[in-house]
Amino acid sequence: NRVFSITANRIGTEQRGQKPPLVYTGTSIIVDPMGNVLAQLGGTEVGTISVEIDPEKANDKNITEYNHVMEDRRPELYAALVNKPG
Repeated sequence: NRVFSITANRIGTEQRGQKPPLVYTGTSIIVDPMGNVLAQLGGTEVGTISVEIDPEKANDKNITEYNHVMEDRRPELYAALVNKPG
């Protein structure tokens, strides 16, 4: 959808009773609408990251001058899937 994406993740291992431990991979990340990584923590880094963004960039939905993310959608092709009972 060409939006900014921010994903936060823990690091380390968490034991949950008799179940196998959960292993967290870290690598919290901030990505721009084009998929470019703006900032990222490593797999073992503890910390915070921040960047300044221009929210206006998320309004640009053009992939090329001929392709637009929202205007090129074809909801009639997937409406049956969305409205499927059950």
